[in-house]
Amino acid sequence: MALRLMPAFALVILSCLLSILGSFHKVPPAYAGPCMYAAIQKERVTDESTNDSSLRNDTAVSSSTNWSPLAQRPFDYILQHAWAKDNNCRTLAEWLRQTSSELANNTTSHFVHTELLATRDKDVDPRKEQLPVLSFLATQHPSLVLNILVTNRSRIEPPPDWLGTLLAHEQYGKRIRLEYLQSALREAEGFLSESETDAIARGLGPDGVQKLGSRSDISRYLLLFMHGGLWFDTDTIFLSDVRPLMGADFVSITESRFYNGAVIGTSAKHSEFMKRALERCASKLQRNLHSSRYFRYGPSLFKDMRNDLSEPMPFKALPGCLVDTGWVGGFKGDPHWDKLFSANASRSNLKFLKDENGPFSFHWHGRWNASIVKGSSASIAHSNFVRRLQLDPTTFGAVKELNLDEWEPEEISK
Repeated sequence: MALRLMPAFALVILSCLLSILGSFHKVPPAYAGPCMYAAIQKERVTDESTNDSSLRNDTAVSSSTNWSPLAQRPFDYILQHAWAKDNNCRTLAEWLRQTSSELANNTTSHFVHTELLATRDKDVDPRKEQLPVLSFLATQHPSLVLNILVTNRSRIEPPPDWLGTLLAHEQYGKRIRLEYLQSALREAEGFLSESETDAIARGLGPDGVQKLGSRSDISRYLLLFMHGGLWFDTDTIFLSDVRPLMGADFVSITESRFYNGAVIGTSAKHSEFMKRALERCASKLQRNLHSSRYFRYGPSLFKDMRNDLSEPMPFKALPGCLVDTGWVGGFKGDPHWDKLFSANASRSNLKFLKDENGPFSFHWHGRWNASIVKGSSASIAHSNFVRRLQLDPTTFGAVKELNLDEWEPEEISK
């Protein structure tokens, strides 16, 4: 029995030591695993003056440049799994929302970046492409702008009806921006060497990198370097205000040694983090323009940067439970990737979708060809975003679903 308890006892001691060390570096005691909950509860600042959800949303503001709660090597690997257990991740999310502060200067971007699918597959339900855009407009603060990367002009010439409607909208059109890949390339000239710029341009050209995922990896670094802000993959549903995540260089980590790259944050435009990422991409392209390695410019690149002891680690680990619960866990009720579209939403799924104090986003990892079943979490979410934004259901293909704004948990049984 004593031998069985030793590993757990050692983890408690280690986590408490990390908690103490963290206090000297303005790191939340939450990064101490088992010591986490009590420590953060002691620091909690509660506002009982209002229960209004719209007012709670407005209290989450962008972080200052001093915001630094994320782990780096070697603790990024050690502590990742602790976050997904019990209420640890909810406690961290709460801490981020409570301690985020107004911008210390004007260097932090208000851009949130994503992209359109490079090709339009007739078998893909248009509502899937709409979900990241509609969820952004419905859940994010009006100060944020969704910058949509367009790598294939034919995708929006002409734009699909739903996108044209949003771009022409008096209010929503100001919160959506289309970014063409060639424009981003031209803007990067002068910040990288001529040979690096040429390598990236060739890599993203018609005869360059062929894997769409790899092209997307390189392109997102260009956008983040030029504008700063946050990147979210296009297969994302935004669930709550992401401003507490802004102002830090990070990459989402979804397994103990896997930096996924579906969510990336930068401290500012022209950040050293993104500059080094682009330099490494250019070096890889110069060595082998047509490599078939799928993770070459994404997870493998971040792993190389993380393990390079010759220079400081340029980014920190964002616990995946905050943005990718279907993979990592951390919050009850997430519908998981395969059930998001195909299974009827359970009571716990509906509570997950309504939870403004839960994760910041949900990443569904592709599943583009899966049909959206009426009554599924995806269908209900889509219908409610259209309703909340007061858009025409016909234009957006929304079906009549449960109104989450009026739903109370007791109305549906498990």
